[in-house]
Amino acid sequence: MPDSDPVKARLTSFAEKYVTRTGKEPGLYATYGYDTALSLVEAIRIAGPDREKIRDALEAQKNVRGLNGLINRSTTEHNGMETDWVGVRVNGAGKRFQIAK
Repeated sequence: MPDSDPVKARLTSFAEKYVTRTGKEPGLYATYGYDTALSLVEAIRIAGPDREKIRDALEAQKNVRGLNGLINRSTTEHNGMETDWVGVRVNGAGKRFQIAK
């Protein structure tokens, strides 16, 4: 990842803190867990402790910047992760990786 990539500083900071705290390198699931917690904390911050309001806040999330990309949810899209930032794609037909950007 080039130094000019805006995500690099955030990922590097997360990885350094993770290693300091756990003594291990973070894996993909660590970043997904972070993004999930970030999303939930943001919804609770907006909605307070009411379950229905938290659900509504989650379903209304727009442009929450996680480590893995932007989170945009709706009442029909609960995953919310946009993967345009991914620099490598899998070409199934050609059975190879290719640069997406």
